[in-house]
Amino acid sequence: MQNRESILVYGSNTAFNIRAAEILKRKFELIEIEHDIQYDNSGIPTLVIPQPDIFIAQIVLHRIQRLFFSSETLLFFKNDQDFQAFFALIELISKYISGEKIIFISIENPNALNDMFRRSFNEFNTKILFKTNDLFNKFNCRVHFYKSYFTYTESIFQINPLNFGNCRILSGTSADLIIDQVVNSINGELDPLFVNGSDDFNTEIYRNHRRLMGADHLMKAADLIGVSEEVIAHQNECSIRLLYRHLPSEMINDNSVASIRLQMGISLFDQIPKEVVKLIDYVVPVPETGKYYAQGFAKAAKVPYVEAIFKQSNSGRSFDILNPENRNMFIHKKLGVLIDVLSNKTIGLIDEAIFTGATLKIAVFLLKTVKVKEIFIFIPSPVCRSQCKYNMQPARVMLSNYIRDDDLKNYFGVGGIYFQSLDNYTKLMFNHGYKCINCFN
Repeated sequence: MQNRESILVYGSNTAFNIRAAEILKRKFELIEIEHDIQYDNSGIPTLVIPQPDIFIAQIVLHRIQRLFFSSETLLFFKNDQDFQAFFALIELISKYISGEKIIFISIENPNALNDMFRRSFNEFNTKILFKTNDLFNKFNCRVHFYKSYFTYTESIFQINPLNFGNCRILSGTSADLIIDQVVNSINGELDPLFVNGSDDFNTEIYRNHRRLMGADHLMKAADLIGVSEEVIAHQNECSIRLLYRHLPSEMINDNSVASIRLQMGISLFDQIPKEVVKLIDYVVPVPETGKYYAQGFAKAAKVPYVEAIFKQSNSGRSFDILNPENRNMFIHKKLGVLIDVLSNKTIGLIDEAIFTGATLKIAVFLLKTVKVKEIFIFIPSPVCRSQCKYNMQPARVMLSNYIRDDDLKNYFGVGGIYFQSLDNYTKLMFNHGYKCINCFN
């Protein structure tokens, strides 16, 4: 297993850092600490400064080499005391991290601000720049300056920057491009201490492309589409967001993500030969991604649902890890099996999709070590045919690129493997507003 540099991301539930974490995780070991937000009597959110021992414990335990945060973190500070407390915390943290200690993303105009922030934002921004300049002089920092950014990721207020119609649209650059610059700077490919971003994102082109996708998700309009605009339009409409990335509690068109995934499991049941369903003793999900699909399937099949594979630690998700060796080691360490429950049983194993097949390959191996009678794999999405062109997956080889559909059963060593039909998947995703299914075509 390759040793990966470790980075602590602070404010991992802010709009920019959500996307940053997804991409940084592909090459680095990531530890994420979310904001602790409290609301006053007027409903105004305030950032609660974490206790120093929370950070120090993570830094020592995981041998953190860098701290990553953005100016969105600072937007929740209400007064000078908040700033002083935060930078005192940064100063303390810097004593425990060697080398280039801090990567700071300074965003002058985050778009996901509502009116109560915008009224006092100029004052806040002056403080941010004043304080961060002091920070730069004190510590070994790499600073990235940007006027604004655009990303598919929603903020903790569930406001998408590109869809927030009541604020002035600002020019900016793609969050993905910003994070690419961060990765290059970590790898030593960017020499300047201060890195400036371009303001080249065209919101009208972006909206035109989303309208075209609404009419026909395969339609291309080369004369209208710019690279960043096309990428973020497809990211915003990406079906993998609903399939995998969204939290079960999030709401899509007045439906929870959990309820949509339950329905996808019920729909999947209709694709499975009834003679196969009759063989199943237990429906078992791959945690946590297969859980709601498996519950829906078990309900429709009238077969017991059993969480017999479990996560051994709260170690996050393997999807965004780029290196296959690192990803396989991560999965092996993460999963455990309830031996006494599964012995001599026929299992219906459910995960949300097959991309590289690494998770399912290891899950099948673990199930066989406890001597299950037979395994069938049920997948609530179609066969993934191609690598995502829009940066929603790491650049890696899909299993379908070198294993034919009719060989998948032998590859996994199971009694059978069944997928959701492309027609059913497309219809369900379109109904909920997710029109990019290109990797499944």
